Amino acid sequence: MEVILIRHGIAEDGVVDAKRELTPKGIERLHETFKDYAKDMVSNSMTRVWSSPLVRAVQTAAILCDHLKIEDFERYSFIASGEYELFKEAIDAQDVRSRIIICGHEPILSEWTLELTGEYLPFKKGMIVSIDISEKPSINYVIKPKK
Repeated sequence: MEVILIRHGIAEDGVVDAKRELTPKGIERLHETFKDYAKDMVSNSMTRVWSSPLVRAVQTAAILCDHLKIEDFERYSFIASGEYELFKEAIDAQDVRSRIIICGHEPILSEWTLELTGEYLPFKKGMIVSIDISEKPSINYVIKPKK
């Protein structure tokens, strides 16, 4: 199984956290990153996108789905709250052939990467990390957003 963790794009400041939207620059950078990423990714019925319910993550997931030609995505509060046990239970319940793409936040994504692989990676906005979930999970690749 592959789990792909993506940090949301650049979001506005000075707004209640749950309602922070992506900035125009954040949207532009995500389109650039996802356009290149989608060329190399073949999505199929086993590819699913999950998102935090916070606005900036939902917007990130919507942009990603547009590029991957995936119709919809699921929202999970444990992605926003960082509840690792709920995340792990949800992942463990998936078919081993699945690819789950998760749009979320820092420091949660770094913490989950550490829990899964033993490696700590600080996620920049728009960063993508693929993890092979097997008996010994490991990082497949890291894509940092273009500046």
